[in-house]
Amino acid sequence: MLEIILKVTSRSLRYADKKDKWSNALIAIISPEFGATKENSVDIIIADVITLTIGDTHAIWYAHNKNNRSKEDFKRLFSLLENHPDNNFKFLYKVCDNNC
Repeated sequence: MLEIILKVTSRSLRYADKKDKWSNALIAIISPEFGATKENSVDIIIADVITLTIGDTHAIWYAHNKNNRSKEDFKRLFSLLENHPDNNFKFLYKVCDNNC
């Protein structure tokens, strides 16, 4: 498994609170850089449990997650990270194949 460093910034919390929280919610990717785009997304699984879709170079957006499981996983992870804004969290992850 590989290492990913994520955080929710104070700035992104202010941005998310302006309107519908989830449509604007994002988790910053500190490293590595995936080179993903909305059209060329990457599915990952964190800690063998949390499934997410990355559709941006430096962030995981709630809106880019495709299915109910990844949307719920995003909410749970975001809820943890937002309680510790601006702190880096390290997780183990792997890129999913079709069985994610």
